[in-house]
Amino acid sequence: ATENERDDREKVLRSIREAGWAQLGNASEALKNDEEFLLECLQIAPQAIQKVPLQIRQKRDFILKAVPICPQAMFYASAKLCKDREFMLQVAQKGGNPALDFAPAWSGGLRDDPKIRAAAGPKI
Repeated sequence: ATENERDDREKVLRSIREAGWAQLGNASEALKNDEEFLLECLQIAPQAIQKVPLQIRQKRDFILKAVPICPQAMFYASAKLCKDREFMLQVAQKGGNPALDFAPAWSGGLRDDPKIRAAAGPKI
């Protein structure tokens, strides 16, 4: 892809729709660091969470926006976030049990906390 194509939001989104989530790797650095663009990518292909830069995956607000559309974002959340009770409660409220199920086991037991699970609603 040319530099113009790598920086063209619509072309990158189209390539993700047509050729799959790995196409996010061809986006420009500016797009890869645009949180709203990344959330659009996750709506098209949740697996694209793998290509989201680490510094963004460690952001509380980004993960909280991502979990309703991409519960597996919790698998990539930082240890610091996963050990934060308030964060995990928000994850339960926004992403439900699927998001909690993707939380790493080392989340300090919070993913299985009865109050947090209750906030997630019933398992389907």
